[in-house]
Amino acid sequence: MKIFFNLIIIFSLVISFISGYAISKYISNKRIKQITEENQMFIAHSIQLQKRIDNERKFYIEETYKNPIDKKEAYCINKTNNSSDLRTCIYDASEDWEKEINKYLLLLKKSTTKEQYKIIKDSQNLWIKEKEKDYQVVDKFIYNHGGTMYFDIAAGEYKDIIKNRALFLKNLYLVHTDKY
Repeated sequence: MKIFFNLIIIFSLVISFISGYAISKYISNKRIKQITEENQMFIAHSIQLQKRIDNERKFYIEETYKNPIDKKEAYCINKTNNSSDLRTCIYDASEDWEKEINKYLLLLKKSTTKEQYKIIKDSQNLWIKEKEKDYQVVDKFIYNHGGTMYFDIAAGEYKDIIKNRALFLKNLYLVHTDKY
């Protein structure tokens, strides 16, 4: 009887062990499957999110920078991998804004009287002096601060000084010629 009882206990333990192992394996496989499905969902969600970010970045560039010079600069900056290339993008934009200044000065010369244009020309000469002083301030407080990050910031400041003048002359021309 004792042997029979011991066999039942051993049999029960073996059955318990086997069923425990099977249940454990089943749960483990089910959990692995669940984790795999979660990972696949996460990857799909990540891909969707990246596409959304890319679309929003493209929309931001297109909507924020409606001016062709700003668009060109933004696309150039998005392609850069280093500070030097970034500054080149900004310097190129500065040159384009200088061309805009010259373009609108010429258009204003053609569309104004000699007296009106003299006022614009005097203003432009004063602005050139002011620009040089502003550049000195940027040099002293930003460019010479130390570090390539400050070179980038200074390049943006130089560009903004020129850009603001170009936009001022453009608006002056558009209002003067009723094209605004």
